[in-house]
Amino acid sequence: MEVNTIRFSSGLALIALLGCGSEQGQPTASVPSDSAGIRIIASTATPPQLAARPIVSIGTLAGDVAYTFNHIAGIEIGADTSIYVLDGADNMVKVYNSTGLHLYSFGRKGEGPEEFLDPATLISWPDTIAVFDWRLQKIAKFDPITGALLGTERVPYSLALAGFPRFVERMAPGQYLIVSMIGCQLPRTTSTSSWRVFLAQAEIGITDTLANRSRGNDIPFYGEADSFCAAPPFPFGASPVLVADATRVAVASGERGEVWIYHEPRALQRPDEIWRYEPTRSPVAAEDQTRYENQFADADAEFQDALFKALEERGYPLEWPSITALLMDDEGRVWALRGAPEGAEYRTWDILDPERGHVAVVRFPSGVRLQAIGAGYGAATRRDELDVQYVELFRIPDLAGHSP
Repeated sequence: MEVNTIRFSSGLALIALLGCGSEQGQPTASVPSDSAGIRIIASTATPPQLAARPIVSIGTLAGDVAYTFNHIAGIEIGADTSIYVLDGADNMVKVYNSTGLHLYSFGRKGEGPEEFLDPATLISWPDTIAVFDWRLQKIAKFDPITGALLGTERVPYSLALAGFPRFVERMAPGQYLIVSMIGCQLPRTTSTSSWRVFLAQAEIGITDTLANRSRGNDIPFYGEADSFCAAPPFPFGASPVLVADATRVAVASGERGEVWIYHEPRALQRPDEIWRYEPTRSPVAAEDQTRYENQFADADAEFQDALFKALEERGYPLEWPSITALLMDDEGRVWALRGAPEGAEYRTWDILDPERGHVAVVRFPSGVRLQAIGAGYGAATRRDELDVQYVELFRIPDLAGHSP
């Protein structure tokens, strides 16, 4: 196994999706209140629990390249319910209808306008589907019906002075949140690695809009020369996460059931709203710790010595984080994914409504990662025992029918 001194974790997630109902809990109780001008929505009761139901599976071990996935980097669902799958290894976007039938593909490897070297993010609006390529530092825009190139925007390399631009969150057309990862710093410092968020706007350029956020689950230790690096983060440690749409930005530290809402991108010190709830947290078991340490079994001795010394000084957390990903649907609801061990029976999402608070808990099968939500259904990724990748479609419950 090859292990690099620096390994990044985005701490981000894109848009979400859900399934249909089964178990029912007690209705959630939401209490809106104001505190120093910040709107607080606090939920304390137990919301109903719903179970996702798969309806379509796309993917195969071998055969037609239209139905094989080598590295799914992103999924979006269009206004016409088409499904767009960005295959980073094939450097193309594969498009399907809601029954799983392949419609067409666009993109290929290269450095031209319609080509990619390392596509990292898929972005969509009703009339545009876009691909962010972090190596070429460009956003290429395509017609969602035909796949024809509409235009290309460049991401300035000057952002690398504050970390390297790695992920893009969608907002309005011509406006993006660019997340810049910081893994090593000069000179040495005692801080853990961070991410910064920049706002990119047409005709205005780049502004440093959201304050630094420390990835608190990284383990800092000194690397070569005067650099400061961090080991791969704990899979069960708290880390900041962010999601955005055209009207708001949602940010969470991951440590507790709390999401900060901003009605426009700006510094993180003072949100417009805070949505609070009380998710159940899973304990970190000894086998979870062992699984994490085994990732570095083939690393060089110097790396291992520094890592395990830092581990001994820091210690392991007692519980998995409350939130490990944030997603947003077309109704303005935020979906928060609970931290859980690899072998957990479910992947659990807490659904937060801007008016009604914690309205539902939606469970998906273990191993399924939600990626996008559309009209009545959502798309997720899954790997089987042979490590073959699939796109799974799930029926979405009518969350409007669940009242606080």
